[in-house]
Amino acid sequence: MLKNPNLKATYENAWVALSNILRGMLKNPNLKATYLVIDALDECVVDLPKLLDFIVRISSDRVKWLLTSRNETNIEKKLRSDDRRTRLSLELKANAMQVSRAVDMYIDDKLSGLEAEI
Repeated sequence: MLKNPNLKATYENAWVALSNILRGMLKNPNLKATYLVIDALDECVVDLPKLLDFIVRISSDRVKWLLTSRNETNIEKKLRSDDRRTRLSLELKANAMQVSRAVDMYIDDKLSGLEAEI
């Protein structure tokens, strides 16, 4: 992806600097419970394995991650490698009927509110 050697070196330096800063912040003993959110993890096109390793390594009782992603075997396998952590999977395939019903109820509720205003 990064073919220009200068860009690649800059990217590597940025990754090291930012991950060290975040790691230092999260290891601060005065830090309360912290929640980190990454949306569309599967869309990470450069160094996804490095990011997944970081997430697994930095997770702790005080640091919780909320990750969204399409079902990708490599992502699931890496995140499941640490059995000490609790995971909740809201896979759309497994919950399609419930999700669809909830969306339908929400739409019906909003439409009935509009009808009442008209």
